[in-house]
Formats: sequence, C-alpha cells, structure tokens
Amino acid sequence: MNIKNSIARYTGVAIALHWLIALLIISLLIVGKFMTSLDEADPLRFSLTQWHKSFGITILLLTLARIIWRLSHKPPALPEQVRGWQKAASSVTHVLLYCLMLALPISGWIMVSTSPLNLSTILYDVIPLPHLPVLASLANKAQISDLFHEIHHISSGVMIALLLLHIGAALMHQFVHRDFVMERMAPHWKSQQTKAGLGLIAGCIGAVLLGLFLIEAIQKHEKANSEVISKIGQNQAQSKSVSSQVKFKLILMGEEVEGSFSGSSVVLNKASDNLSGPSLSAKVKTASANTSNPQINDSLPGPDWFDVVQHPEATFVSTEIDITSEASWLMTGDLTIRETTKPVNFTLNLDQNNKIATGAFTINRLDYAIGAVEQADDSTAGFNVVIEFDFPIE
Repeated sequence: MNIKNSIARYTGVAIALHWLIALLIISLLIVGKFMTSLDEADPLRFSLTQWHKSFGITILLLTLARIIWRLSHKPPALPEQVRGWQKAASSVTHVLLYCLMLALPISGWIMVSTSPLNLSTILYDVIPLPHLPVLASLANKAQISDLFHEIHHISSGVMIALLLLHIGAALMHQFVHRDFVMERMAPHWKSQQTKAGLGLIAGCIGAVLLGLFLIEAIQKHEKANSEVISKIGQNQAQSKSVSSQVKFKLILMGEEVEGSFSGSSVVLNKASDNLSGPSLSAKVKTASANTSNPQINDSLPGPDWFDVVQHPEATFVSTEIDITSEASWLMTGDLTIRETTKPVNFTLNLDQNNKIATGAFTINRLDYAIGAVEQADDSTAGFNVVIEFDFPIE
C-alpha cells in the first residue's frame, strides 16, 4: 500500500480525457464495423454514419485538447521497477495512439469531403460540418476518397491492435508485475484532483449540450415556420391543379434506384375550350425528390444536383400535341431543369375512361448540368434518367 500511495498520478483533467476518449474510441470501432456490414440503402446505416462522424469529430477535438494539456503538464514518471525496454515500448505505443486518434477522424473527414455523393455531415443532427477546403472541388476527388477510405480502414485495424496491446500491457502490470502502473491513470472518485478534472470535463460537455439544444430549438422554430408557409403554398397549388405522381429512375453504383417527387402538379387543357388546341404543363418541386436511400436523398438538394435553393422548380410546357388516337397523344415540349431548357418527346397514354394519363421519357442528366462536377462520368451515377408520371384527368 505504501508503494501504491507513492505512485505519481496524472492530473484529474488528463484522467477524465483519457477515459472519455477511450470509451468513445471503443464504441466507434464497434459501431463502425457493424454499420459497414449493413446495406448502403439501409436507413439505419445512414443514421449510424452520421453519429459515427459526430463522435469522430468529438474525438478529434478531445485529442487536440489532450495533446495541449499534456504539453503543458508533464506526465508522471513510470515506477523505477519498470524496465527500460518497457518504457520505450510504452512511449512508442502512446505516440502511435495519438497519431491514430488524429488520423482516423481526419481521414474520415477527407473521405466525406471528397465523396462523389457529396454527403453532408450534421454533427449530432444539429451543427453542419463543412467539407475541408479545396478537396470538394478537385477533379480526381473520387480517387482521393477511395484512397482515404482504405487509410481509414487500415488505421482502424491498427488502432484495434494497439488498444489490445495497451490494455494487455496495463493488465500485465496490474496483475502480474503488481507495480501499480495503472494507478497513474486510475480515477479515484474521492480524490479532489479527480473530482476537479471530472467537474471541468462535465462543465464543458454541459456547455456544448446546452449550445446544441439552443441551436436545435432555433432550427426547429425556423423549420416549423417554413413548413407552415410551404403547406399554404401546396394547398394553393393543389386547389389550382391536378394532383399527380412524378417518378424517376437511374443507375447508381451499378444498381437501379427509384425515386419520386412528392411536390408536383400537372394541368391538362383539352381542346374543347382552347382555340390553340390542347396543352400540357407541369411543375415539380425539386426539393421534394425522395428515394429509399438516405445517402442519395442527402445529395440531391446540393448545388451540383438539383440545387434546390437556386432552382426550386423544374417545369414542362408542351409546344405541340399530335392526337394519334383517343388513347394516345404524341407530345412535344420544353423541359426546364436548373434554367436549362431542352425539347423532349413522349407518348401520353389515356385510359379507356379518359380518367388517368400516363407517360415516360428519358433524359441525359448532363444535358441539365445535374451532377456535372461530382459525377462527370457514369462510373458511379448513370447518365440516363427515366422520368415517369401519371395524373388523373378532370
């Protein structure tokens, strides 16, 4: 007990940071292995990925704080009975652990910043984390993303190996050599030093949580106001137009992905009250695009895809209609997406009772500058997009 009491200990802040970071790292490694086993389109994978990134950035910040604290507070010396090679091994292991605690979140951040899907990161579902400067605009960012994905994967494996080595060495010192090395970092709950360290960390966490709560409350208030305004606009639009369904299909990462626009309206003017003949017009709210894959949904509103802030609507206006039969009309018109207008042709099919109209046509997304920067080729996202629609006829 005299030897144990004579052991020099880390400061309370260092001890609190050590165990908090350790808990986060172990949790992230477990969650990371689990989420990568899920299907890309699984909503749980998307949710876990967002939380994985949130805790990864938290570890990065805590690690920087721990490095600053260690540089300003000399760590306690190892007991004299610890051999020289063990001290050297301990130093090397600690340096490698610090490097990995920085490399893992930074490599993950680079992966996200260079991802062809341009996925956003919302820390704790509240704070947007920007992409790293320059990286998001690089022409070869897909290759960079793949490279750092491999670095991230390998680093996680090395981290697991070093953690097992670190834990094994600590247990050996505690139960085999009995030299009380673990006492240097063990929290003593009755110690004023430990209480002070835990109090400081808890205060910082509390301040961050309070900030997150306030930001989330403000965002919810703004979202509620925008939803009310949007709902009023949708109700007005529905009172003036015919409800419709607009869907789209494209090949993404070798698989067909289907989606739809929930905010769409179609107006069909038949020839009876129109001297210039029948006409068809349609409007689609680009922000209403939705698929079963949350990762795709996260990318679609972005500036390289639909750019919903600058281009909230896509429109179609017929320029010529050839009524080949009562059930089949050949339509020609102008499709406008992202302020680019191109002519399209398709057949509008009417059912036997003239109650439902259906149609479909294919566009090349690059003609409308959709994904032109992030997906300039079709290696990830195919060029052809099939647009399908149907609507009841009044």
